[in-house]
Amino acid sequence: LDLKAARAEKPTDVVGLERVTRHPQFWSLGFLGLGCAAMTPFAGTAAAALGFPLVALVNGTHLDSRHRRGMGGSLSVEREAKTSGVPFVALLRGRQAWAP
Repeated sequence: LDLKAARAEKPTDVVGLERVTRHPQFWSLGFLGLGCAAMTPFAGTAAAALGFPLVALVNGTHLDSRHRRGMGGSLSVEREAKTSGVPFVALLRGRQAWAP
């Protein structure tokens, strides 16, 4: 199984999971929190679990701001225009095609 089978030909090309979101590691935790909040019968547990999507949003925004300034990575204007920090937003707005 080659997870890097689809490779970008140019640095501005967007392939793989980055077509859905720039921060899959944060949003996997965020969606886990949404699922836990939806399944628990306790309001306190639900409120605590809903902190994970908030953390994903804040940390993704913070990481983007750092990468725009060249701290710890890079985020070009072209790549930012083609992708989104929140899952599926680029696909819904037409910045990415649903089928590659």
